[in-house]
Amino acid sequence: MIRRLRWKMVAAIMIVVTLIIILVCAIFYGITSDNIRRTSQEMLMRAATEQPMRIAGQPDIPEGEGGNIGLPYFLIVADEEGNITETMGDTFHFTIDLDELTGEILARADEEGELEAYNLRYLRQKTPDGWRIACHDLEFEQRLKWSTLATSILIGSGTIVLFFVLSLIFANWAVRPVEQA
Repeated sequence: MIRRLRWKMVAAIMIVVTLIIILVCAIFYGITSDNIRRTSQEMLMRAATEQPMRIAGQPDIPEGEGGNIGLPYFLIVADEEGNITETMGDTFHFTIDLDELTGEILARADEEGELEAYNLRYLRQKTPDGWRIACHDLEFEQRLKWSTLATSILIGSGTIVLFFVLSLIFANWAVRPVEQA
């Protein structure tokens, strides 16, 4: 009977602790994922404006001289009809047809979004001469999200094991007076 009481206490403690840890890890993952997406969108916004760009293989732009954008991206400048007039930035060595990509982005209703077929996030801005379209590869975001999820699971699992050991100690301590009586 005492043994059963001890295990009921451990089970009650572990249910509460597990739910709290799952909630905390889910909130952490959600907030971090949202920050990753928001940072990505801010980077695209900076890339789509007239600010200086960081080009692959070239030194960073000195502090205070414009936007040093950290994620790999590329910029397409197109005229009113969607014809490409200029490309800048990291093109990721894609083997995609930029004319096709530009046409697909300009055909969409949204100014920003994701192209799952290309695994790209894009942002387009209307200019007096046509369009500026900034794109970046979603692989970095996805890897960062998976890394965050794996870290959350690892930390959560370790914490649950630690609390299990502590709950065993606590249950023994709490049941000892009943056992001695």
